[in-house]
Amino acid sequence: MRIDEKDLRLFAYISEKNYEGSGHWLMFLFDCLVPLNDLPIDCPEGIFGWFDREDVNDLKIPETDHLLIWPIYDKRHGPFAALRADFSELDKPNILIESSPSPHHNKIIND
Repeated sequence: MRIDEKDLRLFAYISEKNYEGSGHWLMFLFDCLVPLNDLPIDCPEGIFGWFDREDVNDLKIPETDHLLIWPIYDKRHGPFAALRADFSELDKPNILIESSPSPHHNKIIND
């Protein structure tokens, strides 16, 4: 499988502070603009697979993916999105939308 830089469009980033109490993540979310005929190779995080969007809600993925990634993915054809999530309080993440494809710019989600 070969993907060139021109085949990707960055539509968001999400930073996660103190994720699961063990570290920090910075995720860059891209749309692949060319069809993929093959699956990427398996990796330590799991096995790659194709899923219809409506099936993603039923997958056993981290709850934070449902909260942060998929709502942004659903609006990926709009403006660039940027989110910060602080998980220092495990039961109440503090999520700040810095730039959003929705009209809620600079809004803290859980206030």
